[in-house]
Amino acid sequence: EDLDLDLVARYTRAETETDPQDFEFPPGPTFGLIVDADNVTEVERFYGRAQGRYRMLDGALEHTLGAALTDTENRFFDEGTRTNRSEGAKFKIDYQAAYFLDTDTAAHTFVFAAEREKETFEQEGEGPDAPQNQDRDIVNYGLVGEYRLAFADNLDLSAALRYDDNARFDDAVTYRFTGSYLFADTATRLHASIGRGVKNPTFTELFGFFPDSFIGNPDLEPETSVGYDLGLEQVFWDGRALVDITVFRADLEDEIITTFDNDTFLSSVENGEDDSQRQGLELSAQVSPWPYLDLRASYTYTDSD
Repeated sequence: EDLDLDLVARYTRAETETDPQDFEFPPGPTFGLIVDADNVTEVERFYGRAQGRYRMLDGALEHTLGAALTDTENRFFDEGTRTNRSEGAKFKIDYQAAYFLDTDTAAHTFVFAAEREKETFEQEGEGPDAPQNQDRDIVNYGLVGEYRLAFADNLDLSAALRYDDNARFDDAVTYRFTGSYLFADTATRLHASIGRGVKNPTFTELFGFFPDSFIGNPDLEPETSVGYDLGLEQVFWDGRALVDITVFRADLEDEIITTFDNDTFLSSVENGEDDSQRQGLELSAQVSPWPYLDLRASYTYTDSD
């Protein structure tokens, strides 16, 4: 009863038929327009994960060890001839330890996690000397520490810190802090959070090469964002209804944007020079008029640059 084993696997195969845009020279009557063609993309995807969780000390200490594999292959055909093939895979091994400590007035949770993730990317053109032929890989090591506190049934706090050691990009430190306080007399809860995230470029953005449409940019830097929110939640009707209003903002740096060359008609990507901001308001509500019926609604307004 102290050991759980989990295994999940998923396989998907799909085929898509598409039509290109005519950029042939010299320009003809359909130049710049979508034209009929026998272009086919075949996609195969596999995802699998195995995980074991073991509890010790009457459940106070929990160990989780897992491994996951994601593999995606894309094959592109023009008039029945394969013009391009790409395959990406990600293999991750992760471990997490969680310790739960309860006292008369508070519940404490301490979490430590470590992972190793290797991503690979292969691309092949029509022949052995095709310019898009390549084989790439990136390895990332991550360490995570987190602390959570639930105090006196009305105060909840959390703090998390993550360190990533990446073989291609600069080491990154990200964080997240949250807080929530419940006013029991009025069933009103204040909640807030702030966090920093980092998103590395994809292999396609870095190295992808489709001679007729796209060239990757190996000089890309990761995107970074700091976001924060503040909200108020109100429960009424003897706990059968709830309304929440939250304001939020996020500031994104080094946003990866698409560029287009009007001379070659090729697209690429680069890091934007200006920061990108978004802020807004989120409303949500739920009500249970009868024990067998739950109604939920939400609305978000976003103002972004």
